[in-house]
Amino acid sequence: MFKWLRKSIFPYNQYRIFLSFFNRCAYDLKNPGPYDPPAAGVLGLSNGKASILSQLRSFDLTRNVLGHCLSGKGGGFLFLGDDLVPSGMSWMPVSANSKHYLSSPAEVFFDGKPTGIKDLKVVFDSGSSYTYFGFQVYEGVLTLVRKGLTKKPLDTVQDKALPICWKGTKPFKSVHDVKNYFSTLTLKFKDTQNIQLELQPEAYLIVTEDGNACFGILNGTEAGLGDLNVIGDISLIGKMVVYDNEKQRIGWISADCNRLPNSLDSNYKEDIQQPYAANFGILEENHPKTQGSSESNVRVRNREL
Repeated sequence: MFKWLRKSIFPYNQYRIFLSFFNRCAYDLKNPGPYDPPAAGVLGLSNGKASILSQLRSFDLTRNVLGHCLSGKGGGFLFLGDDLVPSGMSWMPVSANSKHYLSSPAEVFFDGKPTGIKDLKVVFDSGSSYTYFGFQVYEGVLTLVRKGLTKKPLDTVQDKALPICWKGTKPFKSVHDVKNYFSTLTLKFKDTQNIQLELQPEAYLIVTEDGNACFGILNGTEAGLGDLNVIGDISLIGKMVVYDNEKQRIGWISADCNRLPNSLDSNYKEDIQQPYAANFGILEENHPKTQGSSESNVRVRNREL
């Protein structure tokens, strides 16, 4: 989600267009409650013909490729074109018949073990602060998370930030303090060459201003998304994610999102605030923000890992 556009850098070659943004959203998360998570944005960076990216491609200014890298410390960067795409990425085809970046079917594993959840299709949407699963998948994953916390020094607690939260013997300062109590959630995609997306605890937990750890995967059915499953910002931290609209695929790789790519000239690194990623507006389309909800937004701090 973009709040304010601070600076755009358009070096004049076909492949490199770098956008820098002032980050004021997912790592300073605001949410009025479990039923109305906001989505906001001002740029059209979807895969549609009217998007900025498609229009730039029509003028041969850049290839129809978008990438972003979200840092757990609150920064990151976004780029247009394929000049900064690294080698060794995991690539997965996306549906050509969907207006969203819809994945191949996936099987869900928790702590390395099959969960029985199969043929799960997810939409990658960095305009969503959190990740959302349809009711049945959400309940199944939450049950496994709770079972995994048996005999752990955590107690359930009510927190105004999110529906499911836990407290420890003392307030947590960051996700790093609590991540070892939780297990990794893995999506293994079919019809691919062993492509999988690992969601370590840092990719589905937040720490609130009260020092509680909360579950950053929400009930999408309850949020108005029906059975749509959405991989949001919280699950994309620490990864460079690339949306290749020319080859109808999406890719990701672990990356240090606190540093700008080495191939950017040093002149462009000066006076650049850490930027943020793209908003494709799935939540806004399906569950518009209600009037006055900004007054009840809850500030969540310490996404730093």
